[in-house]
Amino acid sequence: MRALPRSARYACSLCAARCEPLCALRVDEDLTVRLVTLRGVPAGAPISIDYEELEEDMVAQGVDFDCACGAPCCRGRIVGARRRSLGR
Repeated sequence: MRALPRSARYACSLCAARCEPLCALRVDEDLTVRLVTLRGVPAGAPISIDYEELEEDMVAQGVDFDCACGAPCCRGRIVGARRRSLGR
């Protein structure tokens, strides 16, 4: 997994963390960052993304955190894609 460009990190700071997100960030080969919807976004709803899909190992970086998104599928702790796939 390659590092996110600075513009993607900035976009993340504008979005709420959620285990059942409304949107996702996509980084093109030319490093253009796109915010795409995953389903209909109700008017006034906060833009939300799954932080865990963006970082491989948030624990190693010291940026893992407890999630309080309230989604029925909430993971409880955001640790990064690699650690989640390893069951940690």
